[in-house]
Amino acid sequence: IMNVYRCVSRERVEQFLYPQVYHLVRGVLDEEVGDRSVSENDKEFIANFYKYGFVGLMLEWIRCDMRAKPEELVDQLSLLLEGRLPAMPKGKILAECCALGLWQTTAQYAFFYSAVALLTGAFGGILNSTQSFLGVIFAHFLYGDADRMTPAKTLGCVLGFAGVLIGTIGNHGGGSAWGVFCMLLATVIFTLSGPWNKSVTKKADSFAVCFLNLFVGGLALLLIGLALGGSLHPQSALGLPVLLYLAFICGAGYVIWALLMKNNPVSRIAIFGFVNPVVNVLLSALLNGEPLFRWQYLGALVFVCVGIWLVNKAPAQKGVR
Repeated sequence: IMNVYRCVSRERVEQFLYPQVYHLVRGVLDEEVGDRSVSENDKEFIANFYKYGFVGLMLEWIRCDMRAKPEELVDQLSLLLEGRLPAMPKGKILAECCALGLWQTTAQYAFFYSAVALLTGAFGGILNSTQSFLGVIFAHFLYGDADRMTPAKTLGCVLGFAGVLIGTIGNHGGGSAWGVFCMLLATVIFTLSGPWNKSVTKKADSFAVCFLNLFVGGLALLLIGLALGGSLHPQSALGLPVLLYLAFICGAGYVIWALLMKNNPVSRIAIFGFVNPVVNVLLSALLNGEPLFRWQYLGALVFVCVGIWLVNKAPAQKGVR
């Protein structure tokens, strides 16, 4: 299948598949309609809609080296077409989802936000970028040849960590040592959460796993915060919108991350954590008035950027005969 896809233009493949899929869909549609009054134009529109959808999904699956299991694609399509809610995990899988929430959401965010309060945004963002390279390293030991470490990835990780070291030289107003420790610990927790999340979403619906993760982990954070004397009283009229905005960012970002992690090698997704320090540096300069052009920050971003490119660079492909 891969050889045909690479040797024949996508247009020719589509020209072959479209009429085949159309006739299959049209047959099912005519059978379901039966004696009901449905115009020919409506039938043709519905058949074409599903024709393009099915062929497009299949070609995209092939283009991505058919990494996703066919059964998972069928389940996702069934969920979409039938309009049913995803089944909630039960038993041991439910317990594992809850444990994942306590680990990834409660523990990670407890240390992360402790660090945020003690570090400048730019400095904390650069430290947080270590998750990208730790993910590449851990994936090698967890998945072996399926996500192995290559010389290019090794060099990329070395340059990435060099960038982090450059960013921490002298710690010029970057924050306290405890803040650095909390940020690095939060990074390790998040990195280890990736493979665990990938494993859990293979056994349960991704959206259900995300819901349980955020609900259980968030509830635990709320209870801990209240027990330590915290409250949710907004300090200004903008407090509630900001809180809702952060909740949306966390929820939407986590769902997208979980779906990508489920269907791709861990190293390929983990490395894009580089977006975090870039956005942190820019927003810290824009919103908090923090300096943007400190030499160690700029040097760190250059090293991390080159490391990202090396880790994510596709290996040379041999020509297909």
